[in-house]
Amino acid sequence: MSPEQLKEFRNNGMLLDPKYDLLTNAYKQHMDITEETKIISIEVIKQKQDREGFYNFITKVSITNDNPQNKVVIQIDSKEFQTYKKLDIFELNVFYADVYIDFSTVVREEENFKLTASLIHINSNKTVDTKSINVKVDRSGNVAETNSAIENIEDVCVNCCVDKTLFFNKYEIEFGKISKEKVYNIDLILDALCRYYKEENRICDKFTLSYILATTKHETADTYEPINEYGGVTYYEEMYDPVLGKNDKRKNLAKENGNTIQGDGVKYHGRGFVQLTWKDNYEKMKEKFKIDLINYPEKALDLELAIKIMVYGFEKGIFTGKKLSDYITELKQDYYNARRVINGVDKAETIKNYAIKIEKCIEFNNK
Repeated sequence: MSPEQLKEFRNNGMLLDPKYDLLTNAYKQHMDITEETKIISIEVIKQKQDREGFYNFITKVSITNDNPQNKVVIQIDSKEFQTYKKLDIFELNVFYADVYIDFSTVVREEENFKLTASLIHINSNKTVDTKSINVKVDRSGNVAETNSAIENIEDVCVNCCVDKTLFFNKYEIEFGKISKEKVYNIDLILDALCRYYKEENRICDKFTLSYILATTKHETADTYEPINEYGGVTYYEEMYDPVLGKNDKRKNLAKENGNTIQGDGVKYHGRGFVQLTWKDNYEKMKEKFKIDLINYPEKALDLELAIKIMVYGFEKGIFTGKKLSDYITELKQDYYNARRVINGVDKAETIKNYAIKIEKCIEFNNK
């Protein structure tokens, strides 16, 4: 009960007992906590099919803590879109929204729209926090997150820039017809790889890139989207928890890899393109990329970060102690044994065949 409500009741001769002051103090403390909630990130995560001149895509908004007193609203192009939540215990602090662009407003080949997420307290209607990104849309239906420092993605892709038209044409020859959604996801991955190699000031050879994409294809069940490890809570507890592990071997393995308290098994289960697992590995990636994966491990599902984690882990041998360069360089391509970088030789032949086909699709643009 708010102080204003209590005052109104007392003006009418009700709720005079001092105990109600304690209730209003508790309410005020709750409101103060609620107002400290912040938006961590807002991002475009998936496209949907176009309809009647519009193009739909899904946004994802992550906040520091959830409270039923809060709601999240998305605005773009002067339109407001309500958000919704999924029934997923791993996404308690995540909101989604279906957003559409009216193509009649896209007057050029591509146009940037400002997309804003607002965290609003329901009772007071007070805006607690806001965060914005730019969304780039073109007439072919491609939607991508960008920012003021990256107005044209092609300007960024100088160290690992694939001829995308040729790539997708050849990809369909090798693997069959490809959906618009998959084209979009692969397009985002290629751009993210370009940015990563530019930031690292290195050049990626086509053989390494082929194996990265082949692994991504396999690990995501051909969706090319970052995913949670299959199995669910019980599986995570049995495999990774230091207290709830299914046997002493798994409990000890959990402790050896930084999972020291009950709940760490679920908290640091596999996420991303190559299933980043264990608290120690989340800590290594936190230190490398300066993103708090310890308190917000779900950030490992962000596509841009998931790409960086996969490539950096390949390069440094973080996942198994084996490095990708032990098997793949411009002079040798052992696509079969390269699987040891992740998981022995499990599905090694399948991924090898993917890599051989993807290699045929890759040609780099000359910039």
